[in-house]
Amino acid sequence: MSTAANPATSTDISRSVTVRASAERAFAVLADLAGWPAVLPHIGGSEVLYADGYQEEFTLRTSGGRVRGILYRRPPHELEFVALEPPRGLARMTGRFTLTEGEDGTTTVTAERGFAPARGGEAGSERLAEELGRRLTEDLESFRSAIENAGP
Repeated sequence: MSTAANPATSTDISRSVTVRASAERAFAVLADLAGWPAVLPHIGGSEVLYADGYQEEFTLRTSGGRVRGILYRRPPHELEFVALEPPRGLARMTGRFTLTEGEDGTTTVTAERGFAPARGGEAGSERLAEELGRRLTEDLESFRSAIENAGP
């Protein structure tokens, strides 16, 4: 089966959550790929293959299969990733966390995901978008809890 993307079926989704924490603390939790398995139940493991402070090459074991990607760090306000090997059923997956501090000590975390189903999966792309949107909302709630319970 070809995994080439069909640009006509590419979809972007975005969700936000406000956390009671600084952008620095939120960024630290979001950027800690080694900690993701403890925060996100669908992540079975993670491994950082390369890190230089700006970018990390990583693998994640997920319920959707193995994912290999690159994470770009722009502390404390942005993390961006691209999946070099996306989860099963996807030809493309990208993402970004943007952190915006409020004057009241809170930070709004906006998560964006871009994806395209693998060729042959276009017919279910609307259902896939709904599922990924639901998962993104759940992930943000899990991250909110981890951020708010992290030390100072």
